[in-house]
Amino acid sequence: IFELSFAALISLALFFIFAIFYSAPPIRAKARPFLDSFFSAGHYVATGAFGYVLLSGKSFPWVAILAGLFWAIAMHAYSAVPDIKADSAVGLETIATKLGTKNTLYFCTFLYFVSGVLFASVIGSKAYFFTPIYLIIMYFSLRTQNDAELLRLYKIFPIVNFLVPAFATMIYMAQTFGGK
Repeated sequence: IFELSFAALISLALFFIFAIFYSAPPIRAKARPFLDSFFSAGHYVATGAFGYVLLSGKSFPWVAILAGLFWAIAMHAYSAVPDIKADSAVGLETIATKLGTKNTLYFCTFLYFVSGVLFASVIGSKAYFFTPIYLIIMYFSLRTQNDAELLRLYKIFPIVNFLVPAFATMIYMAQTFGGK
């Protein structure tokens, strides 16, 4: 740990802060609307930033970090939508219980769109292949008529959430580290 760069230490520290205080007091971000999505996103992005800094020896790619943060906030917020009734029943406030189903989905749509534009500035036009996948999911989510329909659609989300970022990351890493 003593040989890590300042950027690596910062990203590692942020990972621990976001991961621990998502659930732990005194912050317990998971029970605070908007902080819940930010802290959840923060630990994903800090992990990626840490790996990037270790591999590249460079400072943070700020545009990619911001794009990843917007994407991960949307991912968390969308994941909270199917839990609105259960969370409300036990008094747990989340971004989704605060905004409601439709407003959370609109918020996610906006964040996925902005994230896609930012990623396109980093990895080029290939980002335009990935972003519409999320926008299509948001479109059909907004069109659902009931919770059961939304839950059926949501069940494909973990698969998409694994494949799309994995491919986008591989493209970014290949462009950044490959053949140079």
